[in-house]
Amino acid sequence: MVSFTLLSRVHAAPEGVTIIQALEYAGVRSPHGSSCRQGFCGACAMLCRFPGETEVRGVLGCQTLIVEGLDVCQVPHFPVNRADFDVTRPGEPGPVLKQLYPELDGCIHCGACNRACPVTLDVRGFVADLIAADLPAVARASDRCVSCGLCAARCPSGIAPYVVALQARRAEAYRSPRSPMLRERCDEIRAGRYDETLAELSLLAPEELKDCCAELRERAIASARRS
Repeated sequence: MVSFTLLSRVHAAPEGVTIIQALEYAGVRSPHGSSCRQGFCGACAMLCRFPGETEVRGVLGCQTLIVEGLDVCQVPHFPVNRADFDVTRPGEPGPVLKQLYPELDGCIHCGACNRACPVTLDVRGFVADLIAADLPAVARASDRCVSCGLCAARCPSGIAPYVVALQARRAEAYRSPRSPMLRERCDEIRAGRYDETLAELSLLAPEELKDCCAELRERAIASARRS
């Protein structure tokens, strides 16, 4: 068993499990429910101090293994400036975002956001792109953002990079040409082409569904290798 600390209380969990699993084993409920467990949704953002380290690290609880002596703090919510941004309004969205988020100009380039990011994004870099109103660059640099909010929690200037970057990506997506293949697939879904298949999948047991997904994944990999 491994012992760890949460809110000054010592708990124990089996060795080799993730922080989320360790909390569940100890009977601690996650403030965001079970989350995705795959490192996509950012709901299990946590601040941790690992043994022998002096700096607090931002991690995703579903992607980080529990270790002996770990000190954990869950981040249920962090209040941020979330402006009402309409992606459909005419004009360039970059200057509009700067008006809605004037705190961007207060960035002191300390890099706390970079150190807090659990997926190792160059947050400071895309904040600079936001200040320059270069939304295509922001969209590319923040594409893997999981919106966990840890960057906002650590920023001394009150910036919420993940919020502004998300609105920048939405603005870029709205202005980008629509994929003909995506439009075709959406039309097929609306027409009910996949209703029967989805109904069959909904009847599968969890293990059968996993096997089906694994088979489809192998087919996709084989097809990509052939091409």
